[in-house]
Amino acid sequence: SQRFTVGAVFWLTRTTLDNGAVVLIGEDHRLPIAAIAVAFRGGVRVETEQTQGLSNLVSRMLTKGTKKRGASAIAEQVEGLGGAIESFSGRDGFGVALQLLSEDVSVGIELAHEVVPQATFPNEELEIQRELILKELRAQQDEIFDVGSDVFRRTLFTSHPYRFHPLGTAESLNGFSRSDCREFSARWMIPSDM
Repeated sequence: SQRFTVGAVFWLTRTTLDNGAVVLIGEDHRLPIAAIAVAFRGGVRVETEQTQGLSNLVSRMLTKGTKKRGASAIAEQVEGLGGAIESFSGRDGFGVALQLLSEDVSVGIELAHEVVPQATFPNEELEIQRELILKELRAQQDEIFDVGSDVFRRTLFTSHPYRFHPLGTAESLNGFSRSDCREFSARWMIPSDM
């Protein structure tokens, strides 16, 4: 473990576990809140023309069902703690983040440990998320800055995966199945990429 001081009141500890996972713990005791983020290497960088948008879909599906419970039970627990859980996916990574009171951090760690390795990618939730993402893509077609950003990205990164839209395309999204999500998570959601 290495410990770094960042400013007068913030400490950062970096530990690499035996399985290759890197754990960063930052401490700032000025507020009684905690944030837990589980991030994996991935995102647009690891996608292809056919798989663009899969990192985003997989990250959204992490909170939509586990071996123990469904999406509504997960949401109820988080809300009962006065917290929030959200997925994220970007150019180089994807995962989930949880915010809650610091007194509930052990419950949050247990929840993160449940949603990440035990996600089941239920078909009915997959269809809901697919439709939501398709609506987001359609809405962005009406936004001049989103359209311009898309053209710029494809022009600048002609052969690099950064040219892909983080949400994917209608064609790629409509082709994804539950098994695609499971295969992607098995490949990228491993400790050495965490």
